[in-house]
Amino acid sequence: MALGRTLPRSFIARPVHEVAEDLLGRVVRTVTPEGEVAEGLVEIAACAGEDGSASPV
Repeated sequence: MALGRTLPRSFIARPVHEVAEDLLGRVVRTVTPEGEVAEGLVEIAACAGEDGSASPV
């Protein structure tokens, strides 16, 4: 399976809730020495602030 594009740093350098909403429903893939792994993101918790508390998106 061909990999899609790598997300630019600017994608992640945004408010966490915006990033979380844009990732929801996407498939994230990576290739390791053991093979390829792909997962669909169906639930995301966005963590912001020093306390690290999360809220579902």
